[in-house]
Amino acid sequence: RKVWKTGESTYFPAKVYADEKYANYYENRVFKLPSDEIVAIYDDVTERETTRLELADSEQKLKNIIENSTNLFYSHSVDEKITFISPQVKDILGYDPKEVFKHWTEFITDNPMNEKATEYTKKAIQTGKRQPTYELEMLRKDGDKIVVEVREAPIVENGEVVSIVGSLVDITKRKKS
Repeated sequence: RKVWKTGESTYFPAKVYADEKYANYYENRVFKLPSDEIVAIYDDVTERETTRLELADSEQKLKNIIENSTNLFYSHSVDEKITFISPQVKDILGYDPKEVFKHWTEFITDNPMNEKATEYTKKAIQTGKRQPTYELEMLRKDGDKIVVEVREAPIVENGEVVSIVGSLVDITKRKKS
C-alpha cells in the first residue's frame, strides 16, 4: 500500500517463508511502474541466509572455545607483532589484552632456553613448516617469571608465511614439582 500511495520502492529484508513443503528465505522488492502497476520481486536467498546462520553458529562455537579454554591463543605477524590474543592473557601474564599488541619477544626473559624458541619461530617463518613444541620463560606484568609450553604453526597463503598462530599453557607448577 505504501508503494501505491508514495510511488517509492520498498525493500523487505530476508524473512523465512514456511509452509507444508518449504521453509525458504526470501527478500522482496516492491516498486511502482510509470503505468501505475505494482511489481513485487521475490528473491530466494535461502542458501545465503543458511550459510550466514551456519557461519554465525560456527563463530560462536569458536568464540566459546577461545574465551573459555585454559590455553592462551595468539597470532603474530612475521615481524613478531602480536595481532590477536585471547582473554587468558590476563590470567597467565597479568596483562589486559589491549596492552600486548607489540612484539611478542618483549614478554620473554633472557633465559637461554628462550633461544631455541626464537629459533623455532624464525624457522617456521622461513620454511612454512610447523616446528616442535617448546618451552618458553616469560615475564608476567607483576615481574614474576613463568614457564609456558608453546604449540604454534605458520599460516601460509599463496606459498608465503603471513603469520604464526599458536597456543600456550602455563606449566610453571608442573616444572617446579
